[in-house]
Amino acid sequence: MSVDRRYWEEPEYGEIVAIETCPDALAIEFANGDRIEAPFGSLGADAETAFRLDEGSLILVDHDGEREIDWMGLRARSDPVFAAELRERDAEESRRIGRRLRALREDGGMSQKTVAETAGMAPPQLAKIEKGESDLRISTMSAVLRALNADFGDIAGPDVPEVSMKRVRLNAQKSGAPSAALKDLASRLGPRRFATVIAHGFGWDVDGLLAGPPSSGELGVAVSFKSRNPERARSSPLIRLARTISEASAAVYEAPVESLPADPVEIRAQLEVQGGVKLETLTGWAWDRGVVVIPTPWSQNFNGAAWYVGPRPVVVLSSSQRSPAFWLFDLAHEIGHLALGHLAWEGVVEIDKPGKEIDDRQEEEANRFALDLLVPDSARLFAEIRRRSAGSLDFQKRNFKFTAIEVAEEEGLDPAVVTTTAANALTDVAEEVDRWGSAQNIAKEQGEAMPIMQAAFAERIEVDSMPELDAALVRVVVFE
Repeated sequence: MSVDRRYWEEPEYGEIVAIETCPDALAIEFANGDRIEAPFGSLGADAETAFRLDEGSLILVDHDGEREIDWMGLRARSDPVFAAELRERDAEESRRIGRRLRALREDGGMSQKTVAETAGMAPPQLAKIEKGESDLRISTMSAVLRALNADFGDIAGPDVPEVSMKRVRLNAQKSGAPSAALKDLASRLGPRRFATVIAHGFGWDVDGLLAGPPSSGELGVAVSFKSRNPERARSSPLIRLARTISEASAAVYEAPVESLPADPVEIRAQLEVQGGVKLETLTGWAWDRGVVVIPTPWSQNFNGAAWYVGPRPVVVLSSSQRSPAFWLFDLAHEIGHLALGHLAWEGVVEIDKPGKEIDDRQEEEANRFALDLLVPDSARLFAEIRRRSAGSLDFQKRNFKFTAIEVAEEEGLDPAVVTTTAANALTDVAEEVDRWGSAQNIAKEQGEAMPIMQAAFAERIEVDSMPELDAALVRVVVFE
């Protein structure tokens, strides 16, 4: 039980200020004025035993040496309310140990029956232990821990989880977090840090996460959702995770923020590259102008974002496609939002892939910006692809890919970039699935974008300088 008047938490309650030996007991006076008599037998002593005080503690001295007498035991014998509090603490400790044992079992994927049989007990007995309804002897606890392939260190300490990662993942998943993201986070963080780190990342209360599906955390910034279903998008925890990582990264990046040219042709001229713009060069250009560029590996209900953290522009990218060509277009699209002044009062969160048909002027402008940045004289080039692909839908399906490659090679450009941008721009050529299928087939030969983005991030962001939770989150999310 517990009471409102927790007087035992005051230091004077447990501080001993004087002792006096009586015929059958030791009289003890505490700093708050209370006086009790403890029979020698209850102290493991007799009338010949010597006692002394040491900075408020009672020390027993006999032929075996010295030992301290616990003040809690002294108080519990004379104070029934405090004694009840200690019994409640013991009961809560049993429940805590039970929860920790259950978490170990669930994370190990073992049933109660399997663990009980291995430990030499009946399943109902293990069930009572996990509920904290059974006093555990050391030998019983040792048997259960052996059955769990664990030791006392796995249930000791204040940071030991009392809810399994399996249950935490289920709670988070019910709140909308993608199962793939949770699985990756769980495998990399481990049981002692999982709940704390993901609660921080997704903006949840950690106690609420442990108890059940948590409510969505506040984003803390106004955003415009670019989606054909914006209401569904608003509930995506990945958006809150992207914002948390944005704030952590922007806080430690010190490069000055420069204005971005609104003319994509000017940006392409600044890059000074042969054979077209590449992901490495555009990413480095953005970083060098003060834009934080963050790659993330999950894309469920989230494709990217551009927003400000204070004065710092931040771009967050996420794509189910691994090719640099796809990430390059998405990065150019988000830079377009920044350069064109679309974020004066709010951020932009991309839910549908850039290039999807949305009745949105800003999206159309950002798409055009990306096309003109990545492909010189893009209108002429795309008109030529359209002309050579003309014909029946079946002909377009077969010819789009080869025409895009042919035109790219004639112009000295990367076929993967040209095909990807053409798939975005030429909505009247072939079916959407065929254009994107062609782009994917060509782009997959380029390798993967994530190592490029990770290297640029690692070169500029000192993760070790971040607060502990931010650093843990960034290491897992950005560096997988």
